Amino acid sequence: MDAVDRVLARLAEDCAAEFGAFTRAAAFDLRAEVPELAALGEQAERVVAEHAVAIQELLAAPVGRDRVRVAPITETFARDCARREMPAATVLRAYQRGHELLWIWWSARVVERVPDPATRAAVTARLGEVLLAYVSVGMALTVEVHTAEREALGRGASWRQRETALAILRTGPAGRQGVAGRQGVAGRDEGELSRRLGYPLDRWHVGFVLWREAEDDDWTGLDAAAREWAGSVGGQPLVLPGDGGAVWGWVPGATRPAWPDAQAPSPGPGLRVSVGQPGFGVAGFRASHREALRARAVAGGRDVARHAELATVAMLDDDREQLARYLERALGRLAAPGQRERRLRATVRAYLNAGENVRAAARELRFHRNTVQQRLEAAALLRGRPLGQDRLELALALEIAAHYGDEVLTG
Repeated sequence: MDAVDRVLARLAEDCAAEFGAFTRAAAFDLRAEVPELAALGEQAERVVAEHAVAIQELLAAPVGRDRVRVAPITETFARDCARREMPAATVLRAYQRGHELLWIWWSARVVERVPDPATRAAVTARLGEVLLAYVSVGMALTVEVHTAEREALGRGASWRQRETALAILRTGPAGRQGVAGRQGVAGRDEGELSRRLGYPLDRWHVGFVLWREAEDDDWTGLDAAAREWAGSVGGQPLVLPGDGGAVWGWVPGATRPAWPDAQAPSPGPGLRVSVGQPGFGVAGFRASHREALRARAVAGGRDVARHAELATVAMLDDDREQLARYLERALGRLAAPGQRERRLRATVRAYLNAGENVRAAARELRFHRNTVQQRLEAAALLRGRPLGQDRLELALALEIAAHYGDEVLTG
């Protein structure tokens, strides 16, 4: 210990008896500066007292910043503030004010009791280093513990809600009882299930799934992103941890919402979302969620995958090899991946969607009627049989080809 630290240690020992008065005055000041601390009652004074003692001990035996240890009450205080829903910024404001009060009190003692100007300046500088190191370590620990406690509380509620939601989802579509029945969820009325879930089930629901493009198991930020996205379509959602690094959500509505049938907004850079179709009550809650899951499975490269748009392919097994074989049977050589075949498939698709009306298809494609007719004839030749034969199979194959592209097209 050098000369400056010895002076500081002696000063800390001499001032130990004065901590009681400082603690009471500092606690009073902190409650005035940060009114939210009043809810903690006597704990605020205990926090000040324990920090004052810890700092006195640190001044008596100064150590490097990497070895600074704050009072044990730091973690308890951070957790209690988090449980009382006190923002971390409020807690840090209390630490900042506490640092000011400590500096004022201790620097005044240095001025009073260190007569030599050079020594006083050196001791004051060292005092500043010690106090700043202590408060910085305390604030960092407080943020860490406060954040972890808030996340734990949030996860606890979310995971409890998830268990209730899973039990509802496991109940069969016609009220049949699967796992949910054994868990005592099936057969309960909507009001009771709504209370358990913290979400109104006697409404219209649109289920959605939100995830990152780079799929992983990190839920960080997804909850907030899901709520922001749901807010953009006008809902106050239920958002729960999902599977595979995704979150599940439901947007309620008093009337049947129209937005799932239109172009829904993108969830933002690096994020993707799939959306089910509106459903009412418990059955609708369940069905819309399943549709959102299926739309995710066949989303392709879409930022927003709407089941309303993908309902046809969403019913299919997502086996690319099986789909390729189906296309080859239904389309023949029209299933090839070339530009010419792609144009012909688009023409046939427009023709079928127009009710097999060549003029209507020509208007949709903005081509001359004769051009469309020639392309239809060429498509039939490549297919190897008339377009009117096995029309349903042809229409389904064209939808699959349009959705999956080269993944299912044969050479």
